[in-house]
Amino acid sequence: MLLLVEWEVKAKYRKDLMKAWKEYEQHKDVKTILPVHNCVGSTRGVAVVETDSAEALEATLAPFVDYVNFVVTPLLRFRRPK
Repeated sequence: MLLLVEWEVKAKYRKDLMKAWKEYEQHKDVKTILPVHNCVGSTRGVAVVETDSAEALEATLAPFVDYVNFVVTPLLRFRRPK
């Protein structure tokens, strides 16, 4: 399943988030389609990932849940890549 992952950093946890990011490892069952992009001048960002495992997605996002508010939205692909 293709997923849009959006987040907004909780302002008071910005430094803690940077520490968590240094130790981060993506779960092997989660494939990044569009890597992390952060919005200029804000604390928001997006990524697109693909996984069939809710547990793998949870493990991927778990190190950040104390510092970030996530919204995960399933996406439909109109055309498969060739």
